[in-house]
Amino acid sequence: MSWTAVKMERFPFSNLSPELLPEGCSLVDGKGDGTNNIAEYAALYYGLERFKEQLGTEEVTVYSDSQLVVNQVLAKSKCEAEHLLPWRNAVLGLWWVGIELKWVEREKIEAILGH
Repeated sequence: MSWTAVKMERFPFSNLSPELLPEGCSLVDGKGDGTNNIAEYAALYYGLERFKEQLGTEEVTVYSDSQLVVNQVLAKSKCEAEHLLPWRNAVLGLWWVGIELKWVEREKIEAILGH
């Protein structure tokens, strides 16, 4: 099974009803496909949303193995994929001063999580 298939099984965002999606966001790209990058953005968005609901705007360090998402959110690289722009904007709409977002190699996360 490919890594993408595993991630999509672990994060079944396709089960979200449209009204739960941030404004303008889609679970598919321009070709009608769900992508790993969409899942990464959605995981970051819903994780930040849940954190904010539970703990407010406390300081938090978020680790992600998606270098693309981290670099786009931190404006180290431009978000050129049109289907990702609404997700990037939704994440930034939740952003508060106390968030630190860091990229971590996938292998390190796998070692910590044990898979």
